[in-house]
Amino acid sequence: MDNHQIKGVFAVDNPKQNYYQKNFLESLCFFIKTAMAREKEKKHLENLSYVDSLTYAQNRNHFNEYIEKNRRKELYSVGVIYLDLNGLKEINDKMGHLAGDTLIISASYVLQEIFADNSYRIGGDEFVVIEQDVLESEFMSKYNKLLVRMKELEISVATGYIWKERCLNLSEILQAADQKMYEDKKRYYSIAQKDRRRR
Repeated sequence: MDNHQIKGVFAVDNPKQNYYQKNFLESLCFFIKTAMAREKEKKHLENLSYVDSLTYAQNRNHFNEYIEKNRRKELYSVGVIYLDLNGLKEINDKMGHLAGDTLIISASYVLQEIFADNSYRIGGDEFVVIEQDVLESEFMSKYNKLLVRMKELEISVATGYIWKERCLNLSEILQAADQKMYEDKKRYYSIAQKDRRRR
């Protein structure tokens, strides 16, 4: 039993006549319950180490482990996206951190909706998507859907993406996508600066 719910049942088949090993069965039950509790705690701790507590997306630990696992592998049909929220600091300053957190959560939910378990929150307002074995047309369709959804929700983002048919170095294409995102962010703030000057 766990929290008044039956989690499992075990029984003794063909016991000796007039011989009921109550103590043994109670001990066995205790050890089974303890093993189940440990497994539950292990999964909980693993979840904490891999899942971002704010957005429930995969976190930087999981991202780093994925990179390390695939560092020397040859990958095929790989698409990556770096995404960063624009204007988060201004929102935090003007509307408070709750508004900023809500923005982060909303952006993360869009990423999870479109890319499922292939998105990671790797920083405060920074996300990465890595998809393997995905056709370029399918990847670009998802990327465009991402931009449309963000626009519908009035979430301003800077993005950089790359798709490669054959990838010999995952870190290199991630760096290239990151650089594209940085250039997109520079354009955003350059336009924002010009808008402020016109006022």
